[in-house]
Amino acid sequence: MKINIVAKKMSEDMKNPPRLIKTGLKEVDQNRFSWRKGELVVISGRPSMGKSSFMLTQVVNISIMSGIPVGVFSLETDEITLTKKLISNHCKIDSHAISNWNMQESEWETLNSCINEIKNAEIYLDCPPRLSIQDLYVKAKKMVIEHRVRAIFIDYIQLMSVTDSYSDNRYNEMNYISRELKNMARELDITVFAISQMNRNSENNNLRLGTEGKKPRLSDLRDSGTLCDDADVVLFIYRPEYYRITEDEMGNSLVGVAEIMVKKNRNGETFTAQTGYKSEFHLFSDQFIQNKPIIINSKETDESVPF
Repeated sequence: MKINIVAKKMSEDMKNPPRLIKTGLKEVDQNRFSWRKGELVVISGRPSMGKSSFMLTQVVNISIMSGIPVGVFSLETDEITLTKKLISNHCKIDSHAISNWNMQESEWETLNSCINEIKNAEIYLDCPPRLSIQDLYVKAKKMVIEHRVRAIFIDYIQLMSVTDSYSDNRYNEMNYISRELKNMARELDITVFAISQMNRNSENNNLRLGTEGKKPRLSDLRDSGTLCDDADVVLFIYRPEYYRITEDEMGNSLVGVAEIMVKKNRNGETFTAQTGYKSEFHLFSDQFIQNKPIIINSKETDESVPF
């Protein structure tokens, strides 16, 4: 495309700037951070950090709070269970109570007051027991054409497969999947959110001691092929409370605190911000943090993973 055509389009965008999709988390958003169309966003963290809960929080934020259609592909759970978790997240009702509908009167009242927002939300669920990258593309394209979906969530990519000759080499298979996810984001002009597991042995590395040693790094995604290279944004979730770290160096409570660590941001700065987390609601929200969140600007990069 000739550069004058690109410049003309940029000029038009400046007059009518596209709507930014924020995360809904104040300390994250004030870093000029937003979800962009055409980008691949990788959400990672160690087990029990809340990766799927962060996904649910963003599904609700984008679809219900921002009114933007989204698609969710979950290979870990079925549509009914996923819907109950979305209800728990949005209505702030204990997920265990919702799972068997054993709720108190006040919880039923809360449910009745907000359930219509869930019913009317343009959230399209697909929870197959197995899914290839080729089938994902076909389904995602259909959602974009028929429902104007602008964001796709995948939980999680290590459960995906391919239908061709890569099946005998998982590393090459992951390379292919991550590259196709990036291509899909650009071709369909949507944001693709992919939850990813970390290296199994990263936490047991004897060279990573103390509190800082527990925090994830870009190199922890190395076994996921070129995922880190293909991604536009790599975001880690870290909860010190999981490791029984309940106070920081200044004596501030870390109970219910989660760190959102943006370790790669192709179109912006990297940073770490704090927010709150309630596991019973599968919800990340600033309202759950006891102390005012502290933004930790960190322009550092993980030198072990070149971009």
